[in-house]
Amino acid sequence: MIHDVLLTVEELRSRFEAATRIELRLLGRDQVARWLGLLLVVGVEKQGIRAELTSLSLARARMCELLATASGVPRAGGSLFLVGMLSLLDHLVEAPMEQLVESMELAPDVRQALLHREDYYGAVLSLIEAYEAGSWDAVIGWANGIGVAPEALPQIYVDSLAWAREQQGSSLQ
Repeated sequence: MIHDVLLTVEELRSRFEAATRIELRLLGRDQVARWLGLLLVVGVEKQGIRAELTSLSLARARMCELLATASGVPRAGGSLFLVGMLSLLDHLVEAPMEQLVESMELAPDVRQALLHREDYYGAVLSLIEAYEAGSWDAVIGWANGIGVAPEALPQIYVDSLAWAREQQGSSLQ
């Protein structure tokens, strides 16, 4: 099972490297990040812990993207989508995040967010993690820190969950 997920990640990296030059020119970095994130869903179990982690990764990815817009930094949406999508990869493949991040060519700000929750990307991810944990004081602090009204978060969260469910539904067909 772990081998299958690792193989999928390795296949994705191989496909991503081959397609990156063409895709970056045609689509731009943000669309490539979204495309890569959605590819991670293909081939993942449809039930069990891995399915739930995949669903949560999708929801985090979409919430990161929506928070970029809500905080007035929509250009960060693609990279933040990738941060959210990869934020649970260590749990999915049962390997240290440090090892996984080292095996991928990631932008420094994405790397810092995943490893240390630093800078803007890290603050967005920390906000989502606090929201998931129900740590409301932390949620308010992180939301204010990135310039998002805390009262906007419930709708952003619900929209993210609905989007994730929709993506998983379409991958079953």
